[in-house]
Amino acid sequence: MPGNAHHALISVALTCTLFALSSSSAQTKDTAYTPAQTAALLGWRANPNKTCGGRFVTSKNIGEVDATTAIKNTETHLHAEGPNTLALSGESTLRNHVVITQAGRRIEANQASVSRNTQGHITHINVDGHINLYEPDKHIAANHLSLKLPSNQLNIDMLLYQLSSQDRETKAIIHRWGSATKANQSADKVIHLTDAHFSSCDPTNPAWVLTAKHLTLNPTTGKGNASMAFLRWYGIPLLWVPYYSFPINADRHTGFLTPSFTHNTNTGFAFSLPFYWNIAPNKSLTLTPQWMSLRGFGLNTQFQFIDQYSVNKTRLQWTPHDTHLSDEKSTATTAITNSTDSAAVQAIYQNEIDNLPSSRYHFSLSHSMQMTSDLGLDIKLNRVSDPYYLRDMDGLGDRAEDNQLRNQLAFSYQTPHWQGYALVQDFQTLHRYDQPEYTVLTPYQRLPEVTANAYYPHLGGLPIDATIESSADYFYFYSPFVPKQTMGWRLHARPGLSSTLTKAWGSLSSSVWLDTTAYENTHTASDSMTDSPTRVAPIVTLDATTSLSHDFSWNKHQRTNIIRPRLFYLYVPKVNQNSLPNYDSYELPFTFSQLFALNRFSGYDRLQNANQVSVALSDDLIDTKTGTPLLSVDVGIEQYFTRPTACLTTDCEESAGSVSPLVADIRVPLYRHWEALTGAAWDIHRKRVNNASVQLNYSRNKYYQIAIGYQYTHKSDNALLTPGENTDLLINDSTNEIKLGGQWKLSKRWHGLAYIDYDFDNNRINSYYGGVEYDACCWQIQLLVRRAYISSTINTSSQINNQFNTGVYFNLVLTGLGNLGNTSSLQHLLNSTLPSKNPLTLPS
Repeated sequence: MPGNAHHALISVALTCTLFALSSSSAQTKDTAYTPAQTAALLGWRANPNKTCGGRFVTSKNIGEVDATTAIKNTETHLHAEGPNTLALSGESTLRNHVVITQAGRRIEANQASVSRNTQGHITHINVDGHINLYEPDKHIAANHLSLKLPSNQLNIDMLLYQLSSQDRETKAIIHRWGSATKANQSADKVIHLTDAHFSSCDPTNPAWVLTAKHLTLNPTTGKGNASMAFLRWYGIPLLWVPYYSFPINADRHTGFLTPSFTHNTNTGFAFSLPFYWNIAPNKSLTLTPQWMSLRGFGLNTQFQFIDQYSVNKTRLQWTPHDTHLSDEKSTATTAITNSTDSAAVQAIYQNEIDNLPSSRYHFSLSHSMQMTSDLGLDIKLNRVSDPYYLRDMDGLGDRAEDNQLRNQLAFSYQTPHWQGYALVQDFQTLHRYDQPEYTVLTPYQRLPEVTANAYYPHLGGLPIDATIESSADYFYFYSPFVPKQTMGWRLHARPGLSSTLTKAWGSLSSSVWLDTTAYENTHTASDSMTDSPTRVAPIVTLDATTSLSHDFSWNKHQRTNIIRPRLFYLYVPKVNQNSLPNYDSYELPFTFSQLFALNRFSGYDRLQNANQVSVALSDDLIDTKTGTPLLSVDVGIEQYFTRPTACLTTDCEESAGSVSPLVADIRVPLYRHWEALTGAAWDIHRKRVNNASVQLNYSRNKYYQIAIGYQYTHKSDNALLTPGENTDLLINDSTNEIKLGGQWKLSKRWHGLAYIDYDFDNNRINSYYGGVEYDACCWQIQLLVRRAYISSTINTSSQINNQFNTGVYFNLVLTGLGNLGNTSSLQHLLNSTLPSKNPLTLPS
């Protein structure tokens, strides 16, 4: 939900010409106060050393505020040093250091006249000369003030005012101040001002000022309303609106948000005017009409709901008529004709292009609900009108090859011993002609999947733990590119018993499992596959570990070195699995954690045979006094007594050699704010790197952060293919890329940020951007330019032509008033790319 909702019903003019035409009727009257006098009268104190901002200081005791006390019953206390003229009825005059106090209010002035009725009750107070009125989070300085009782109506002439509120997220105090020729305040504290000024800047030199013929500040609703208003930027008219509403506290309010301006290659110039409906404190709806110069009109909607039991976020992006679609179809037809795909594949792509709807949409829903203390519900729905929607309309798509849209309905159940899960799941797979480097695999649908897992410790009072893992799945498959594949039921159960012996020297654990998988195929892809294949295999493990600690002094500092050797034995007999379908098993890159895994493959369709022992060593060096980690090293290898032979496919290359790759993970804090993390697996027999990653981080605070990361994964020798084992659709599972990103405070006001992602496999920059932010205390401006890879086509010379989307993101924030630009887009981009837990915080 947006942190500040503010709206403009009609936004007109950005030029000085309009200002000249309108100034005679809309120009507010100037007050008698200079900027220096304004600052002094309102108690402004600039921050020391000329740092950003300042604060308004008041130390007046205004008493306790009792909301239950009726205004007419509120006592009014009068004090003055005199000489005074007093009367029991009629008019009394108070002079010199006059102080008038009520619950939650204090008025100070030079002189006051007090009118009483015949019963002696105060009916009217007129205050003159150097007036200061104090209320909670409010200070008013004026020349004349009139207070009517018991209605508690205030009328003020030639005034200065200051309001304070706390930001909901940053907890920072926001000061708003201004002036007016006249004002009245009702008993409910609503202030109506005439010929008013409004700003949140340093009053000695305000960067922006909103001037309005009429201005209303309502603390009950937390909103300010201005009519016939000018926004001036360093005295220059920037914007004129006949009506404008903005927040004066941290609450969310119904209304139009400030407009958003963006530009990128695919949509052209885009203008959006969101409307925020604060349905309830826990419900909101945002409707965003949008005009795109290349695509026409669109409507984006977002509904959010949260309570103690559920969280819901629903989005719909809709373009009723894409005016650029005919050009897209023409370009696509040429690219498909020039591609190296077979005639059958070209026909599928061309048919999809010919049937692209002019009305395009993207719908997403995420709903989580705790139905009872034991039962939960999770729904995720994602749908687009066509495979090219995200490419054309989503200018912030993080990865061009992410083409699987998940749809699922899931129930979860949990008791002290049992965990249950039931889901129905499928994917909308986006097959695109312009991604020759990324083969899009069509996954199986699960209709449904039911799992039930149990854990019973200390079975029968013995040091034995019982575990049961079980699941039942029905897999369905459809793809326009490959024939119908094997489909049917898979039943899996893995009961097990384990025991752990813990002594002072370490621990010894053992476990035994019975892995059972059975299939009931409703359709088979080949004659060699039986209708009801099964697999039964025992799994035995033995795990021994100990811990050795040594304290020593190094460079006059106490250090503690903790070494943990570990031996892990795994036995799984070899089982013929060629007749089994493969629904969800694949091989992951070899890492340190896999030294202790029961199965090298994911899923349940393939079980790797094993007769092996893993030898591992973990070493942690820490500062004895503070407990700060200084160095962490994990290293290990597997010794095969029997060579692993299980494969994902019938013709894959079996594992070679008698040992696994040698794996090592190292994490070391470097000098001061630097930290290095690295991990690698070296294939001893093939004399190559199986996978490796290196990351170097610098983090002083959220304004000074840099991270560079490199990741490499060798193409798997046991690759997962699309169903049917079509070698033309071999998945490209290698990785070879580097990412560099950071943000840096260049000066007191300037902040820079940049990011780049380079793909060595495809010799291109996947994404890069650079931007700056200028913070002037009461206003900030952010400007960022981004270029990202979105697609590729093959020309007649069989050369790959890459297409990129270039976007310009701009945001102007006026603290306490609103923003002009696209804050949400900028924040999404920074959160998804900058390698930091505390990315640059943009005001919202």
